[in-house]
Amino acid sequence: MTFTASNGAIVHNPTKGGIAVGNSLILRDNESTALREFFQHESDEARGLWRSPSDPTWTAVRRNTMIYFQNEDHERSFHFVPKLEGSIRAWSGDLQALAYEYIEAHPERKPWEEAKPGEVWLFRGKGDIKPSAFMKSHVGWTNSEAVVVQRDPALPYGGTRDESFEPRRIWPEDAS
Repeated sequence: MTFTASNGAIVHNPTKGGIAVGNSLILRDNESTALREFFQHESDEARGLWRSPSDPTWTAVRRNTMIYFQNEDHERSFHFVPKLEGSIRAWSGDLQALAYEYIEAHPERKPWEEAKPGEVWLFRGKGDIKPSAFMKSHVGWTNSEAVVVQRDPALPYGGTRDESFEPRRIWPEDAS
């Protein structure tokens, strides 16, 4: 196969998977594959698309509250609202896996992740975790003794995103 680019450069595909550009650049199969994937990723980002790492023929885009999936064959597509995640269970296994793959790649931001310096949040954990107040600062979260306890802005007490707890901003008070 031979292709002439808009700038006049001639691209040859003389070997299986490899690429030659003019007489100066020759790429082996793995290098040309890497470049193809890079340019595909660049194009996807420019169009706001997420591409499934496990099945790259599927892309998804978020529009307001909906996630729309489209297969490259343009014959298969589906959509869902992340807040109604339970509806995914009625789908086929491959579509469920695709939806969960998207959800895992795009975790929902938690309110305390947007905390501003000076805000104080109370975290009530499940079980025997005692409620604790933390203040957001420029260097992370600090406890009542002004000791920096966590530099990661996501979780002041060092837990994981999967832990169940009820954070609440206590200062400044929420006007709502």
